[in-house]
Amino acid sequence: GGGAGGTGGGSARFFGVEATGNRFAYIVDTSGSMLGERIDTLKDQLISTVVGLPETAHFFAVEFNSVSKPIGAAKWMPATGRAKAEFRRAAQGLDGSGGTSPLPAFEIVFALRPRPDAIYFMTDGVFSGSEEEVAARIRRMNNSGARPVPIHCIAFMERGSETIMRKIAQQSGGTYTFVPSPSEIRP
Repeated sequence: GGGAGGTGGGSARFFGVEATGNRFAYIVDTSGSMLGERIDTLKDQLISTVVGLPETAHFFAVEFNSVSKPIGAAKWMPATGRAKAEFRRAAQGLDGSGGTSPLPAFEIVFALRPRPDAIYFMTDGVFSGSEEEVAARIRRMNNSGARPVPIHCIAFMERGSETIMRKIAQQSGGTYTFVPSPSEIRP
């Protein structure tokens, strides 16, 4: 059917959170605290969200810890069978290490052309540096386009980042969701 504002009828689901559009960017925490069950859950969720995308959609994913780097290709990928298979291999290699610095990942995503229709931002922890500065810089980057991209913020297992994640969601017109455990992810 027809979606809102000319974004087509596409949608995605990640950690039980639905987003609409045709271009979905995923910014995900792979810091040291994600090791074990958390990183396994993240891999499952990344693979299932990308596999579930309609072929008309495009996707891009980036992991952040002390550094940020794309998961798989460093550009928009069409949600074809081949691209999904390549992404599955890349996502299965994810591991947890280092700190929690999301800003470089946002810089990568906001440099994409065209801009995303929706961004998923998932963390299990508290960010390195000033939370106010992180929120302000994300807002500035987001407001540099024709219209802000909704950022769907997901706090996984830890509420430490709740205040700042709510703020990032609210500033962007996105949503905030707390997921207390893997078993609580809405299908």
